[in-house]
Parts: sequence; C-alpha cells; structure tokens
Amino acid sequence: MGRPAGAAPFVAGAAFAGFLAFGALVVAHEGNSKFVFAAFVAVAFVTLLPLLGNVRLFSLYAIVLLAPMGLRLTFAAHPHMGGAGAIYIEPVDPFILLLLFFQVRDRVTGYRDTLRFPKALVIWTVMIGCGILYAIFQQMHVLAFLEVVRMLKLLLLALVVVNEVVRRHHFQHAVGALMVGAIIQSGFALTQYFLGHELGLEWLGEANEEDTRVLSSTSLEGGEFSFRAGGLLGHANLLAAYLALLLPVGIAVFLSKAPWLLKTLSILAIVLGAPALVLALSRAAWADFAVALALVLSLGALHPVSRRRFMLSRMAIIGGIAVLAIVLGPLMLKRLYDADPNSVKYRVKWMETGKAMILDNPVFGVGLNTYVYAQLPYGEQKTPGEMQDTYGDIWPVVHNSWLIIWAEQGTIGLAIWVAFHIAVLAAAIRSLKLKDPLMHALNVGLLSGFVAIMVDGMASFFVKQEATSRVFWITTALILAIDAWRQVNEPAASAAAAGAAARNAWLASQESREPRWLPARASPLR
Repeated sequence: MGRPAGAAPFVAGAAFAGFLAFGALVVAHEGNSKFVFAAFVAVAFVTLLPLLGNVRLFSLYAIVLLAPMGLRLTFAAHPHMGGAGAIYIEPVDPFILLLLFFQVRDRVTGYRDTLRFPKALVIWTVMIGCGILYAIFQQMHVLAFLEVVRMLKLLLLALVVVNEVVRRHHFQHAVGALMVGAIIQSGFALTQYFLGHELGLEWLGEANEEDTRVLSSTSLEGGEFSFRAGGLLGHANLLAAYLALLLPVGIAVFLSKAPWLLKTLSILAIVLGAPALVLALSRAAWADFAVALALVLSLGALHPVSRRRFMLSRMAIIGGIAVLAIVLGPLMLKRLYDADPNSVKYRVKWMETGKAMILDNPVFGVGLNTYVYAQLPYGEQKTPGEMQDTYGDIWPVVHNSWLIIWAEQGTIGLAIWVAFHIAVLAAAIRSLKLKDPLMHALNVGLLSGFVAIMVDGMASFFVKQEATSRVFWITTALILAIDAWRQVNEPAASAAAAGAAARNAWLASQESREPRWLPARASPLR
C-alpha cells in the first residue's frame, strides 16, 4: 500500500483537479457557503497528498472516515424512505476510484496477480443482476435504477476494501480508522446531548433542530421531552446502531494483544461510545449491543492468549458496563417502561402492511425501491392524499430491512439476501480458527458487530441508508478480507482440516468395502 514510484505527481495532480471539479460542482449545485468551505478543505487535503508519503494509506483512511458523512451532491432526486432517493456523488467516491486505479495498475504491471472476489460479493452481484431486471421491467423504472446504482457503489466499495486490505498492518489501520470514526460520532453526540441542541451541521449529516425536537418529544409517554442526540448520522437510532456495530470491535481489540495506539483508540471509542449509545435511547440498539457483547466476550475467549491473559480486562468491561447501567439506569428504565405507546403501535401497523404486501406478491415482490408507493392499497391510508395528511411529505416504510427486501423483491430476493449473510457468517466462522491473536480478535469483533446489525434489521432499515450502509459494507468487507488473509498466512490450519476431512472420508470408504457378517439370528436348533 505504498506510494507508486513515479506516479505520485500524476496521481496527486489528477486528484487535485478532481477535487477542484467537485468543489465547483458543490458551489454550483448547492450555492451554500458551508459547502464551499468543505470543498476547499478537501482541496487542501488533496494538495498535501504528495507530502504524506503514502497516498494509498491516506485514501483508505479517507474512505473509512468519510463513509458516514452526509456531505454529497444530489441528482435525479426522488426523496423517500427505505432505499436510494437519488444518485449521489459523495466525498468518499474519489478515494474509492483512486484505490481502484492503484489496484488495476498493480495487476497490469504484474505486481499483483490475484483478484479477490469472495462468494458473499458474488451473491450480492446476483442480487444486483435481479435489480437490473426490476429496473427494466417494473413500472417505476427510475426508482429501481437509483437503487441499482446504490448497490453497485456498495459492491465497488467492498471490492476495493477487500483487495486493498491484505496485510496485517493494513487491518490495524482500517480498524483504527473505524475507531476514530466512532470517537468522532460519539463526541458530537455527547456534545449535542449536554448542550441540549444541534450544532448546525446539517451539511455533514446532522439532523435539523425541528426533527430532533419532534423525536425527543415523542419518545416518552405523555410527550415528555428527552433529548436524543444523533451525532452526524441524522437520527439517534442510526447513531445507536452504528455504535452497536463498531463498539464490539473496540472491545475485541481491548481484549487482545494489540499495538498501543490501536488499543488507545479502542478504549476512547468504548469510553465515549457506550454512554452515547445509551443516551441515544434506542431500545433496538440496546438489544443489538447486548447480543454483540455476549458474542465478543464468549468468542474472544476461544483464543488461548485472550482467554489466559485478558481475564481481568473482561471483568473490567463487564464492570464498566454495570457502572454505566447503574448511573443511567433510571433513564433506561423510563425509556423501556414509559415509552410512547404510539411508537410500537405504528411499527406493528406498518409490519401488518408489509405482511399483506408479501402475501399478495410472494415470489417477485412489488418492485425494487417502491415500498413507499406500493404500500397504498395495503395500509390504513390508501390514497396519496390520506398519506400526505397523516405523515406529510415523507411517507414511512416498515422499520424492518428484512421485510422491506421481502416485500420489494419477493421470496427470491429475500433468499439471496439471506444467502449473502450466510456466506459472510461462514467466512467469519472459518476465521475463528486463526492463531494470530490480533487477527482473531478483529474477526470476533467484526463478526459480533455484523450479527448486531442482523438483529437491528428486525427493527430498522440501517442497511438501506446511504451513510450507514457504507460503514456496514466496510466492516463486512473486512470480515471477508480476514478470511482471505487466513487462507494465505495460516494455510497450515486449513491444510490440516482438509487433511483430516480427507482421512475421515478414506476411512469411511474402507469401512464400506470391508465384508460384513450376516446379521445374527436365533438358531432353529436351540
């Protein structure tokens, strides 16, 4: 991941020109001084690229840190919930293309001759192919096309990460950047909470003041106000799920033999992220994190080094969470037992609508990215006017990503989505055999976060949001990259397992060839 000899001036110049163009587009498209400032900050960063000594590493950090940001250009806008509402050009995109350029160059010059395309991403490609068919044949072609573009961008992001993060120190950098992101988001969320208002950073993804006030006034029974901070992710539930995804990684690093800087970042992420997760008041995310915590503590102990040397660290994690629960317990209990009943009521009603859509279109669904509009004949509000009167301009979708996919793409689409998760889980489970303590810990943390988002999908559509889905796909790509690293760097374990399987198969075949005695029968002479 070093700087290419002789190519740095060209790459830096091209990137500089690209960001100037991006800044010009921002100015022309938005006409907002904040966007102008952001564009010129980006240009200043790119100008420093030749001085950094490692353009590729800088690009990897930029991808991970910019992934959850909401700064973007919007084209062909069809704003709605539950899927792509436009074609977006985001600050992360140039860095993805920059790493793609390096990877193509490596293969053209013969420096690297392998292309990693894990089975899970093959399955995702099949899902994209189905999406293309929806874009061609369904009635709302544009909406399906927008979602296909989003899916393709996520595929490219995952492929770039899988093929870029190939060495042990690459994983340390990638996870370190994830921890920095968690620290930033938690810091903003805690600042918002203690100030009691937003910071005016909507252009970076922060929710506007009115939306936050409405959310904070409708979370507890009787309209009691309880401020819910969302960091720069636009909603408290999204922030909480984001932390439920990343905090298990930090805990896994804390319970392993890791470099001091990575461990320090992980500790900061835990110290800031845990209270931010609680104060977001997302019950679903609390459940997500509880599942992930149980996994990271139990699976991490499978490695003998972690089990023997970090028992006190495990007790410290459990004790710290217990202290946090005691301090913030009254607020948590109020959220659990004095929650606004309308929240659950509406979620159940929307699930009933989704169920009706699935029963009426069980095989192919109602169409990709059309849930918001296709729900009209099935829900309580059956006309656009009724939906507008009840919900305003942005109509709701069921808060369940599994149901959204099932309703839109039918049982076929759901089966592909489930197969994708099985493939990722299989890769992570294989990597539980890793002997390297740090790589084992990273795999355990990422696996625990992945399961947390699977659980979260039953109560939200985290993976259908632009910013948060990018973070999910980065962590998923790291799971797949760890599996590929294991096959290259610890082949002995894989070979031993394959040899044992072959030996067992041979013994079974020999047993089947041995002559067998006739079954014993009672003698008629007795």
